[in-house]
Amino acid sequence: MKTQRKMFISLGVGFIVYLIMMVFTLPYISSNGLNPVFDMHSFGYSINDALLILSGLTEQQRAVYLFIQIPLDLIYPMSLGLFTYYAFELMQSKIKFLKELKCIAFLMTFFDYMENLFVVIMLHHITSDPVIKIASTFTQLKSISVMVILSFLLILSLVYFSSTYIKKVKTKNEYHKS
Repeated sequence: MKTQRKMFISLGVGFIVYLIMMVFTLPYISSNGLNPVFDMHSFGYSINDALLILSGLTEQQRAVYLFIQIPLDLIYPMSLGLFTYYAFELMQSKIKFLKELKCIAFLMTFFDYMENLFVVIMLHHITSDPVIKIASTFTQLKSISVMVILSFLLILSLVYFSSTYIKKVKTKNEYHKS
């Protein structure tokens, strides 16, 4: 299967999963008004905030979080990581250093998975201060890595497409001169 096709499939899967989370699971989990979805707190959360969020969840919300939201949140970051990896792979023909760097796409996936692991631990009523601090740290690392990697992807995409466009214009001009 071609890289471009893999890239768009991973983007499509990620979009569908994101839509399901935003329309169904996250509103249900957040229905008590406390915004208890930990990974939506980009700058992390305090121990008191985490305990407040956890205490505000009903058992049914906790079950939806554990058995629907978390599995979806395993698919979404992998889809995003694959999309970014394949996008870097497509651009590596013109931007050579991407050959060595394209695996950084999975850094955000790793941090998201670690965040999810610690959220699962907290949802199972293990809420010691170190667990909450580690979970919050992974939330912050995930947010930072997503922002940096996707910004990097955007900038490199602009470089890639502008160089492709300039090359086409030069080729067209040289063709008309002859």
